[in-house]
Amino acid sequence: MPAFLPVLLALTGCTEPPKVKLDVRDVWNEPIAGATIVQEGVTERFTSGADGTVMVEVKPGTLSFMAGQDGFIKDLESITIAEEADKPPAVVFHLYPEPENPGFYGVSRAAPYVHLEAQPIQSVATEMSTYHGIKDIPKSMIPKNVKPLRFVFNSTLRVQEIKRQDLRLSKLRYLEEAEVQGVLGAETVDLNLWVADGDVKFDVKGLQSKDDYLLEVEGDLEPGFYAFHAQNVLDSRNADVLDKLPKELKVVFPFEVK
Repeated sequence: MPAFLPVLLALTGCTEPPKVKLDVRDVWNEPIAGATIVQEGVTERFTSGADGTVMVEVKPGTLSFMAGQDGFIKDLESITIAEEADKPPAVVFHLYPEPENPGFYGVSRAAPYVHLEAQPIQSVATEMSTYHGIKDIPKSMIPKNVKPLRFVFNSTLRVQEIKRQDLRLSKLRYLEEAEVQGVLGAETVDLNLWVADGDVKFDVKGLQSKDDYLLEVEGDLEPGFYAFHAQNVLDSRNADVLDKLPKELKVVFPFEVK
């Protein structure tokens, strides 16, 4: 065997480990510089550059990374890299800003969040029926072409507790008056309320923090008024329902899609 052949074989067998691009962005797809990224099982920490990215040498297999930055909720992403992979796909993180206070925050086309202002629930009652709704139109507006429509919900409640609260998103309609059955028969009463007019489906996902959740609406929302509410208060016709609720649940969080 020629003397140079073992050296050639050794050089042929040496391949550089694959590199993966870690790309950290906010929910508006803007790069986040100076974010800290850690890989599960690796002590070394990485920092995103001015363009929000950093190249990292990795070993083939299933890898998990977590990215974080002050003022943002951390994001966890995983990737599987094959043995023969020359150029693995980038790992992209999307960090949601951490809300300063509890409540609902809509993700619009551009920063900042759209904060949904709470409105107290109003009741209009007769001897036989009660209507729950709100008097004023929502002050918070989210553009119609935001897809999918997402909200960050900051709350000390756990996922199971949120489910027990029966959190709902309802479309609203204005009810100027209604015919109800009174003691002496049918009668017309003035309501002047925005009331529930059907529910909208949404998913609840826990984010990588103790008190934050992502609410993602299924499908498109037509222009109009909507509201988050708990314990089915907007659909109830029972006056006692509202009386039994604690003060913090006697509100709804309305918004307009325009």
